[in-house]
Amino acid sequence: LARNIELCSSALEAVAGADVLVVCTAWPDYREVRGEEIRSALARAIVIDPPGSLEDSLASMPELRYVRVGKPFGQHVQAPQLRPPEVG
Repeated sequence: LARNIELCSSALEAVAGADVLVVCTAWPDYREVRGEEIRSALARAIVIDPPGSLEDSLASMPELRYVRVGKPFGQHVQAPQLRPPEVG
């Protein structure tokens, strides 16, 4: 399995040429990439985003097939913002 893993220096580099982007984390690094850049980098316009972390930037793009797992198609909800826990 380790021979089939390629490390990339950025989220956009990891997307380049991919048929499908599957987002498995809500890390801010991925939200900083513009939707147009993601679409241009993908070989096919398909994004599967279970946590909905890219929904605000990708769900409304008609040229992109955006799927959020566990939510009916066409219902747009703002993705949650991650914050560090409050100390006190």
